[in-house]
Amino acid sequence: MKTANSFVLSALASASVLMAACDGDPTSAKEIAGASALVRVSQESPGANCAAGGVKIEGGTDANFSGVLDNDEVASTQYACNGTTGATGANGIDGAPGAPGATGATGATGATGATGATGANGIDGAPGVTGATGATGIDGAPGATGATGATGANGHSALVAVTPEGSGANCTSGGQKVTSGLDLDDSGILDAGEVTATQYVCNASNGSSSSHLIGVDFGNSSNTTPLNWNKSNGSANLTSLIDQSGVATAVGLSFSTTPGSFNANVLSDTVPMASVDLSNIGGNIYSFSGSMVLDFTGLTPGAAYAVYVLGLRGGSPYTQVVSIEGVQTVSFTQSAAADTLTVNDQVGSNLSLLTSAGKYVSATPSGTIKITVGSSGYFLAGVALEKL
Repeated sequence: MKTANSFVLSALASASVLMAACDGDPTSAKEIAGASALVRVSQESPGANCAAGGVKIEGGTDANFSGVLDNDEVASTQYACNGTTGATGANGIDGAPGAPGATGATGATGATGATGATGANGIDGAPGVTGATGATGIDGAPGATGATGATGANGHSALVAVTPEGSGANCTSGGQKVTSGLDLDDSGILDAGEVTATQYVCNASNGSSSSHLIGVDFGNSSNTTPLNWNKSNGSANLTSLIDQSGVATAVGLSFSTTPGSFNANVLSDTVPMASVDLSNIGGNIYSFSGSMVLDFTGLTPGAAYAVYVLGLRGGSPYTQVVSIEGVQTVSFTQSAAADTLTVNDQVGSNLSLLTSAGKYVSATPSGTIKITVGSSGYFLAGVALEKL
C-alpha cells in the first residue's frame, strides 16, 4: 500500500518543477535572482482536502531570504492523502490456548443472604456430668407467724404455810413449823394432803434464832455492826458471807445500783430480839428515786428460806413496796415513822422475836432469791435470811 511519505517525495519533485517554470516572466526572475526555493510540509487533518487525513505540502521562493517559507511566499499547495480503511478481512483461525493466568485477588465478601428456614431439632445429647454443688443461698424471709396454739392447762401454785410450833420433840423451846407443796386443787390453801416438805424454825432457850442466819447490816463506815453480821455500804457486791456463828458460806449478795449511805438513828424499842444484840443495826443505804434490787446467790436450790427485810429512814417517815421472789413471790408494803425499824411488813418491837416476822420462799433452781425495794426511792437498814 502506498503511504503518505511516498506522496510527499513525488510532491516535492513536482514543486521544484513548478517553481522553475513559474509564470515565465523574466522580470520576476530578475527580482528574485539568487532566492532559494523552499517547501513546508504539515499534517492535514481528515476533512475536505483529505477524507482520511494526510500531509499538506506548500512550496515557494524565499523572497526575503529568511530561510523560512512564510505564508505570503507560498506559491503552490498540494496534498498527499492517506488511503481510506479497507473492508474487514475474514477472521483467522483460533490460536492455541494460552497458558493459564495467575489467580486473581479474592473479591470482596458479598452481602449476607437471607436466613434459611429453621432445621429440624436434633436428637437430645447424652446428659452431662453433674456440676459441683453451688454455694448455699441466703436465708429466705421469715414465714408468716403461725396460728396461736391452744391454751395449755393452768399450772398449780406453790404454797408455804407457817404455823406456831409448841415446845416438844421438834423444837425444845418452841418455834415455827414451815410446810410447803403444790396447791393441787387450786384452793389457795395448802391442805394436809398437798404438803411435800416440812421444816422447823426453832427458838433458842434465850429466845434467839438459829446460827444458820446470815445478816447484812447497811450503813456508812462509821456505823458499828451486830456481832457476825456482814457490813456493806452498797458500793460493791459481797461474796462468802459469814453466818451468825462466824462461819464463811457460799452465799453472796449483789446490788443493782450504787446507793447513798447514812448513819441513821434507830429507836431502840423498835429493834427485835435475836441471838445477838441488834441495837447496832442503825445506819442505812438509800435513794430518793428508783428502786434497789438485791440478789442472794449461792443458796441451796429448792430449799425453803426465812427472809427478813429491815427498813429504816432517819429523820423522816417512809413508805416503800417490797417484793421477795424465789420459787414463790411475796409482796408487802413497809410504812413507818422516822427512825423506826420495820421487819418485813411489821413495825419492829423489842418484845418480839426477829423470826416471828419472817417471810418464807424457796430458792430458785439456780439457787437465788431476789429482793426488790421501792419504785421512787428506798431506805434499808439491812437484810437477812436463814435456811430452814
